[in-house]
Formats: sequence, C-alpha cells, structure tokens
Amino acid sequence: MIDTGFFGATSVRNGTQYFARIDQGFKNDRVYASLFRTLLLTGAPSPMTQFSALNNTWQVARQVSWTHTFSSNTLNDFTVGMNRVEGVLGTGA
Repeated sequence: MIDTGFFGATSVRNGTQYFARIDQGFKNDRVYASLFRTLLLTGAPSPMTQFSALNNTWQVARQVSWTHTFSSNTLNDFTVGMNRVEGVLGTGA
C-alpha cells in the first residue's frame, strides 16, 4: 500500500520578558539598578505528537552601579553585573 500525506505544523516559540530599572540621584551620588528576565519555550513540530519535544530556557541579567562625585574632575564609580542562562532541552519527549 502506498499513501501520501502532508505535514505542515508550525514551530512553537512562546516567550515572556520583564524589565525593571531604577535610577536615583542624590547630591553627590547616583545609584542605578536594572533587572532583565526572559522565559522562553521553543519546540519543533513532529508528525507524531508523542515524540515532539519542548525546550524550556530562562535568563536573568542584573546590573547595579554607584557613582560618587568628589569634585568636577574626580569621581568614584562602582559597577557590577551578572547574567545567567539556563535551560532544559527536550522536555516532554
């Protein structure tokens, strides 16, 4: 028996992003902080749904900065940042 079929499913790509930022200025100081968060779910289509797999990834990035001005030509700056990416491949397979 010979049979012909067509498979035209689309890929899954669902994501959510969050961003927050705080800036505060004082007399001789400036403080800055930011947070960026991403949640992403991706997957390729499969003609047999029990063999389809979803990839779940998440990411967070943070940054903090402090600047103190001593005079018009002297200042002190401190900045630190962090980025973390994690994921699970092929969940649901």
